[in-house]
Amino acid sequence: MEFERLRIEIREIMAGPEFNYEPWWRQDWLAKILDFFRRIFPGAGLMEEFFGLPVETLLKWIGLLLLPFLPFLLFRLGRNFFPGDPWKREERKAARTKNTWQELKRKAEEAAGGGDFLYALRFLYLSALEFFRARQLLTSGKGGTDRVHLKELALSLGEGNRSYLAFQQLVGLFQEKWYGLRECRPGDYHRAEKLVAVIGEGNH
Repeated sequence: MEFERLRIEIREIMAGPEFNYEPWWRQDWLAKILDFFRRIFPGAGLMEEFFGLPVETLLKWIGLLLLPFLPFLLFRLGRNFFPGDPWKREERKAARTKNTWQELKRKAEEAAGGGDFLYALRFLYLSALEFFRARQLLTSGKGGTDRVHLKELALSLGEGNRSYLAFQQLVGLFQEKWYGLRECRPGDYHRAEKLVAVIGEGNH
């Protein structure tokens, strides 16, 4: 299709009643906006001559093209101009409400009281990790593996330390029951309780 024919068809389409209505805003405001637009973009007259369409019509087309992207633009601008956005507030709130090792021990007792000894064992294992982190003995963070944890504790406490040996046994018990899909019995939970007590005693 030739460009001249395309331009004629566009002009015919834009001449339709659906594109020719009185705007709801006052006409003098529209004139001021268009005058401002022409001052900023002196080439607007060339654009009008090239497309054969008035600037008002071109602005309408540009607005229609940009309309689908408006929600995304508002979202991006909102995150840039409002630093106290809800995402960061939730992250800070989650960081403030991190479980301490005492709270994890309490959750273990609650789980054991309800007969869920596997989750009770898991809470005891997590409480031991938080106990060492609270004393700056573990620095590998949440992404550290048990092997990394044991290696770090062996360097900081020594392989003969009672806390280290108790934690080593606790890790073995937890891996056997949690990852090995073995049944966790009340005796396993009570054994883990004693190991956690030894961990605490060995760090005083």
